[in-house]
Amino acid sequence: MKKKKKLSPRQARNEKQVCSLRSDHHDTDDFWILIDPYSNEVFIHQQRSGEMSKQKLAIPKKDFNKLIDWYMREQTTY
Repeated sequence: MKKKKKLSPRQARNEKQVCSLRSDHHDTDDFWILIDPYSNEVFIHQQRSGEMSKQKLAIPKKDFNKLIDWYMREQTTY
């Protein structure tokens, strides 16, 4: 039996890798996020299920990753 590889959405860089993920999106009650392997962008929408999108953001994946890196990095406090 072949051992399954682990891959995060962040690590997925092309269509084949994104399609191999169990999910290319995630949602909460009010928002959803999607990675697009064709445009290499991350889409974030404010949208409740069954309703129109209130706002949306498309950001290049490399810039999104930089924002997430900053958000996750611990800082020395004052």
